[in-house]
Amino acid sequence: MTDFSMVGPRFAGGPAIEEPWAPDLTFVPPNLTPDNSTGHIVDWSEDQFVARFRAGASIEGSPMDWRMFARMSETDLRAIYRYLMSLDPVHNDTGPTVRPRADG
Repeated sequence: MTDFSMVGPRFAGGPAIEEPWAPDLTFVPPNLTPDNSTGHIVDWSEDQFVARFRAGASIEGSPMDWRMFARMSETDLRAIYRYLMSLDPVHNDTGPTVRPRADG
């Protein structure tokens, strides 16, 4: 079971997640702060951010509950984007968000 306790600055990435339904993959929450070199969405426009959430799941087995975001209004999604862009940048390279599981 994954420990979801705080491991560093908020929104700067998280601990690896291994899900039983994706036995060969490890998922790593990305750095969502606006750090110019390690922020996962720093180069996304607001429209790209909204479109990504409207697209739904793109990675099979991902623990991200895209269905929850699909029901959000465009105003809410834009507010989330603006909030993330207002955070202090945190330099934290989390690496690829999906990688082969070490023991898989």
